[in-house]
This record gives sequence, structure tokens and C-alpha cells, in this order.
Amino acid sequence: MNKNWKIFLGVFIIPILISGCSSEGKLKINNQTSARVFGEVNKSDFNISGGEEFSKKWDLNSSIFGNESKDIDIIYNGVYIWRDSISTEVEAGNTKKVKLLPVAGAIKIISSSDILDIVEVNIAAESEAFWGDNDLPENDFIEPGESVTWTVTDGNWDVRIVNNNGEVEEIFNLIIEIDSTYSIDYDGYKKSSIETSKLTGSGSNKGKVEIN
Repeated sequence: MNKNWKIFLGVFIIPILISGCSSEGKLKINNQTSARVFGEVNKSDFNISGGEEFSKKWDLNSSIFGNESKDIDIIYNGVYIWRDSISTEVEAGNTKKVKLLPVAGAIKIISSSDILDIVEVNIAAESEAFWGDNDLPENDFIEPGESVTWTVTDGNWDVRIVNNNGEVEEIFNLIIEIDSTYSIDYDGYKKSSIETSKLTGSGSNKGKVEIN
């Protein structure tokens, strides 16, 4: 190698090797529940349909001294998972994969009455002796045509519904499974119809979050 080539390497190539180059660091969040999951990645919103994936990438530096990394804060919530947060990092040239797994079931109450509002809902574990407080927010009610969904642990649950005429309906021993929703269609005139709505989730997964 002649002297000119050595100068070229010293002036152009070595600084490039030292300073490095830009390389993407990627994050993929996989929603393995059968319902929508929403939240934030570093205060940027995401919304993932059941069984779908969200991805985000950053331009990071990669050099002979190593790969740049970026701290990531994830907040998430959904029908079949509890609101929670995790912290991880992505590295230049690599993909961080996060799987959100179902850990809960749900109870959904639909008001199909033409005129009656649901003014009180009590949801209690089957083992509880008392109904407890109203599970609707204060000064809130379910109008005709509306519905409300509650996330609950898997197991046996009882439900009590009170309409604006003071009429009470009690439904006992609902079996709630992970990644499944019990839908209660309340019309206020006859015994409510109860339908189990099982979507396309993986209810056998009782984990929380997998990161790799």
C-alpha cells in the first residue's frame, strides 16, 4: 500500500469507523389478547387491536465502540389486562419485542331497554357476603342503547342491576374466564339474557408481559 492510500485511510475511513453510522433500533408490541389494548410509548399514544402489533423505531448510532441504546417507558391498559407500566431499552441494529398477554376476563352490561336507565351495578366475587358499593362512577348511569365493561379476575362472580324505577335483578355464579367477556343484555322487563362472547385470544396464557 502506497503512502497516498495510507493517508486516505487515515483521513476518511478511520474517522468513519470511530464515529459510526446511524442504525435503527426497533420496538414491537404484540397484543396477544382478543381485545384492544391502548397506552403510551415515551408519552406517544398507541392503540392495538386484538392479535395485532404496534411498532416504532428510532435512529441510533452504531460504531466500533458499541451500539447506542434508548430508554423506553411503556404504559398499557385493556379489557383483558390491568393498567400497568414497564421500562426497557432498544439498541441500535436490534429489535425489542414485547408481548402483552391476557390476565383477566370481563363483564359487559348492555342496556337494551327503551326507557329504563341502569342507575346501579354491583359486581362481587361469588364468595363475598355483601354486594359492596355501586360500581358505576358517581352520578353516572347506563342509558338505553349504551354499555359498560368491567375487567375482573377469572373466577365466579355475581351481578346486581338496579334501574331508575328501583327494580332489582340479581344474577349469580357467572363463570369468567381469562380473555373472555360475559355479556349481560338487560331490558328491564324479563330475565336478562346472558351470553358468553369468546373472541380470538389465547386464554391459556396467564402470564403478564414477555420481553425479548
